[in-house]
Amino acid sequence: MQTSTGDFKITDPTLSELLANDLFVFYIPEFQRDYTWTGEFDLLLKDLKYQMDNHPDAYYYLGSVITFKDSLKPHIHQVIDGQQRITSFLLLFAAMRDFLRKHYPNNDDLTRYPWDLIKKARVHGVDERNVPLLETSDEFGQVFLDLIYSGEEINDEIQYSEIHYRTYKAALKFFEDLTKEVKQAEKFKEVEKFIDHILSKVKVAHIVADEFKQAFVMFERMNDRGKPLNTTERFKYLLMSQYSGLGIEAFKSEANNLLINWRRIEDIVAKTRRADSMKQFLLHHLQAWYWTSKVPESETINEARKVFEAQQVDAKQFLLFMEEDAKRYVKFTDAKDLDNQPQVDLQFKRQFISTFTQYLPLLLLISSAGPPKLKKLSDYKGYPKKFDDMCSKIVYMAFVYSFLGMGFNDIESNLPNWIQLIRNNKYEKFEKELVDMLKENKGALENQLLNSDYMKQKHNLRVFLSHIIEKEVRVQFEQEYDYEEVPTEKQIKKSIEKTYEQTEEHIIPKLILKTTGKGAEALKEICPPKVDKDLYKSLVYRPGNLVALWHFDNQDANDDPPSKKFADNVYGGAGKQITSRLIQHASASGSKKQPGPRARHTIVKYHYQPIELENGYFMPNHVYLRDHIIFNVLSDKLGFELKVDQFDKSMCIFCSDKKYSSDSKYVDGKYKEDPYIKAYFNNLKK
Repeated sequence: MQTSTGDFKITDPTLSELLANDLFVFYIPEFQRDYTWTGEFDLLLKDLKYQMDNHPDAYYYLGSVITFKDSLKPHIHQVIDGQQRITSFLLLFAAMRDFLRKHYPNNDDLTRYPWDLIKKARVHGVDERNVPLLETSDEFGQVFLDLIYSGEEINDEIQYSEIHYRTYKAALKFFEDLTKEVKQAEKFKEVEKFIDHILSKVKVAHIVADEFKQAFVMFERMNDRGKPLNTTERFKYLLMSQYSGLGIEAFKSEANNLLINWRRIEDIVAKTRRADSMKQFLLHHLQAWYWTSKVPESETINEARKVFEAQQVDAKQFLLFMEEDAKRYVKFTDAKDLDNQPQVDLQFKRQFISTFTQYLPLLLLISSAGPPKLKKLSDYKGYPKKFDDMCSKIVYMAFVYSFLGMGFNDIESNLPNWIQLIRNNKYEKFEKELVDMLKENKGALENQLLNSDYMKQKHNLRVFLSHIIEKEVRVQFEQEYDYEEVPTEKQIKKSIEKTYEQTEEHIIPKLILKTTGKGAEALKEICPPKVDKDLYKSLVYRPGNLVALWHFDNQDANDDPPSKKFADNVYGGAGKQITSRLIQHASASGSKKQPGPRARHTIVKYHYQPIELENGYFMPNHVYLRDHIIFNVLSDKLGFELKVDQFDKSMCIFCSDKKYSSDSKYVDGKYKEDPYIKAYFNNLKK
């Protein structure tokens, strides 16, 4: 069938008819993407084999081949779309030839058959005979094709395209598998049957344009309807389309420069070592700067076309800024800040909640003033000074949703609106909406944090919790926290033991959960009289029973009763961890020395106070008090109050006496001296 529509001629030939046509051969121009089919090739062969075995009379529609005639050599059809298909079949025919050579080395008649598929005996308007079916602008790809056309042996010693060679080897294996149950004399017939089937039953839509521009327009339209190209390839061609109105030579020049810039960005983003790194970066980049709502990946090209036209986005300017953004993106995925220094909150997120990546558009957005000349960002200057604040928000929203096992759909749904608010210089409103979203999970978060059975299952996030609480308190005390103290993945999994490793310590030891032997004996010794043993065991995994300790301190603690740990000053004399020392002292110094103003402010703010054992026992109320303290730290970071149901305010001096909890004691976030607070610390010192 043949149809003419203006500057196009459309036919639907079988593969045999396409290859036998003596009016043209194919050429893949410089601006085309490289040959990439590997898994797709394997699937294609399986599909074709299945169809031959189960539906031998049905046609197999392969897709489109879009070409335009070379203005100087009309017999050369330059390929705009379809090079993966054409190249794959050429490699299949070459593999068939070499398979037959191997099994029938002295039979030239059999091996001549594939040559007619690899080369065309005559091409109209060309003097030479046996013209190659396909040539390419890809240097290493052409080396491989030349090797095929020469008839020389293909081996590993010649430098050529690895992807072409891999597909060729896959085709050879396919023929071996196809004929492994067949006698030697019958192998040719089995291969011939398969090749004859695909030649007669595979059909393509061959679209021939008289000139480049029409072919490119048709290519874009065809790719809008299906997904023959991936998102990044289609986006790259969308950028190229800005030059489609130029002559072919001017287009090639501009397209080549665009491809150089594009590949440079790909090389930068590849440093993230993530699957589909370029696609992920592209989608995050567009979300940060161009989208105004949530855009499914399938609509990326259509939406980009609309936005680019409305905002008059120039392809060159787009790529220049995209490259700058890519460099920042790599820093952020590597848990670094704008100065390429480790960012502690991002380090925590990377180690404990690595699957959460939806935050990246927010960091891209606040770290820069955005693409130049973008109309909708004319008043936006960025929020680089808010970078650390945003990182803190990111790690806590990731914790809440990951801890509750909810996935990140809420975050994805709210992200476009947050981005719009920040672009419109409404950072405070964004903060409020974020808090409101997190607050919707307040009840579930309180319940599950205090649910010992649930906490027991969340080992990584328990470690995260005890260590990030230590980080928050340390920063309040000392304004610093060494990123190297963030536990590594190996440390989290306890696969290595080093003296400087931070660990999760249970004040009431886990040993009491064992129902026999030492566990039963420990429970009998450690559990306070008149306290239900099941209740006591349920406290082991609560936040109030957890604290971060250096490995060597934790070794000293061993599985000892809390009374012995306190007597040995395990917590009061702990290494660098402030939260550990505060269990036994109201000072970070490991003694009852009067703390400085910053420390006093932090202690009062979070209600830290020493635990006084009752007759040598660590009581449930002590766990509830520490739950309350830890919830105060989390509340400060989340922006809303978390409460401990079992907690009695009389347990906490800062809650039981209003003199110690008045907001008037804080001015601009700094501790203000107060005689009551001063007396409290003086009494502790005694």
